Amino acid sequence: ANGGKTVVFYLDAPTAAFPYLTSNTTYQSIIQPSNYKLGSFSKGGTTTGAFRLTSYSPGLGAKFDRNPGWWGGSAPLDGVDVTYYTDAAAVTAALLGNQIDMISQVSFSDSRALFNNPNIQIITAKGTPHREISMLVSTAAAVKPFKDRRVRQALALTLDRPKIIKQLFNGFGIPGNDSPFASIYPSSDPTVPQRKQDLVQAKKLLAQAGYPKGFEVTMTTQKYIEIPALAQIVAASAKKVGINIKLNIITSDAYYGGTYSGGATGRGTTPWLNTPLNITDYGHRAVPNVVTSSAFKTGGVWSSSNYANPAFDKAFDAYSASLTLKGQRKYTGIAARILLRDTPVIIPYFYNWTMAGSKKVKGFKASAIGTMDLSKTSLG
Repeated sequence: ANGGKTVVFYLDAPTAAFPYLTSNTTYQSIIQPSNYKLGSFSKGGTTTGAFRLTSYSPGLGAKFDRNPGWWGGSAPLDGVDVTYYTDAAAVTAALLGNQIDMISQVSFSDSRALFNNPNIQIITAKGTPHREISMLVSTAAAVKPFKDRRVRQALALTLDRPKIIKQLFNGFGIPGNDSPFASIYPSSDPTVPQRKQDLVQAKKLLAQAGYPKGFEVTMTTQKYIEIPALAQIVAASAKKVGINIKLNIITSDAYYGGTYSGGATGRGTTPWLNTPLNITDYGHRAVPNVVTSSAFKTGGVWSSSNYANPAFDKAFDAYSASLTLKGQRKYTGIAARILLRDTPVIIPYFYNWTMAGSKKVKGFKASAIGTMDLSKTSLG
């Protein structure tokens, strides 16, 4: 602390995006009192928002009332009742039956009845939520084919990305380019070539790597929103070049379960870090720094591929330290081209955060991070 209203941060390295890394788009940046005890949130208490928590039932829901001391004035709504659902069909039926007014997230793949209903409004926000199809490139759990980057490139080339976005998201998304540097980031280099489906080249690469007839591998992933449908698309696409993918789709609890202590040496037994081929879900970030350092840099704590390349690390560190947009684009361009060459991970798309609501809902704007700011929302 430096005085009553100033806090000074000493960083380990230059980080131009530091303000973003302390915002609510970095989920790990929430600051709590030093005496905070687990479970205290459920009792309500101090808040800086338009509503304050008055009751919370784990697994069932929560109730919020208008906060009369909110610095922003007075929210139009008296309060907000939140109900938790575990099934997409149930929450869709609740909205169509006027039992609720909004759904915090909907997927075109399992809530299609909402997308063409004249009584429902679809509310979206462009962002960087995405899926990472990771191929383990080292460790004992890696399969031999994925140790060759030509095989990894071949699998990436089997995907028709615009078609996948249309099928899974009704067009609410943009193609991914197998790096976390989404095109909507101002810092991303727009000159990096977009990877497209090329089955001829995919077969050529497999043959060069010694797999002219393909190979077999198991893909492990979770039952979460559109991911099972994506897994089926990947398997069908890979089969066109001889790669036979068997699917092992498990619950999210099982996928992220097992032991894990972090980093390259603490991979434990959790499936999302120890299976040769898997699909992991990632949410929106205002800048690509956290996802990149955790999932792509050497020793990253979320690295499902266990990828390591000093040249990539150097380019990313230079991007992080660069204070100009020109410099940031220079180094994201270098880093993105390295990832296109090495392809430890396939990112087929970045999708819009999509919500659904009754036409009665007024004044609400979606956030790509999925937070629900209802401070200006009313029911007309």
